[in-house]
Amino acid sequence: MPSSLLKSYYAEGNPSTLYMKGVQFFFSFGLKEEGLSLMKRASDAGYERAVYTYAMTRAIFCCDGQYFAGIPRE
Repeated sequence: MPSSLLKSYYAEGNPSTLYMKGVQFFFSFGLKEEGLSLMKRASDAGYERAVYTYAMTRAIFCCDGQYFAGIPRE
């Protein structure tokens, strides 16, 4: 996917793009706050992968399990 296309999706707040950048920032670049913020934005937008990843990341790295209720059980 061309870089300019990803940049435009990111600028528009596309949930899947926010999720991908959040995971990249958190796990690859070590930018924990920025990564969590992007994952949360994607999660709040209803992107299912982000809901799960954000909840698990908060639980493991921040000892915070309050977001488990948002994970779909089906």
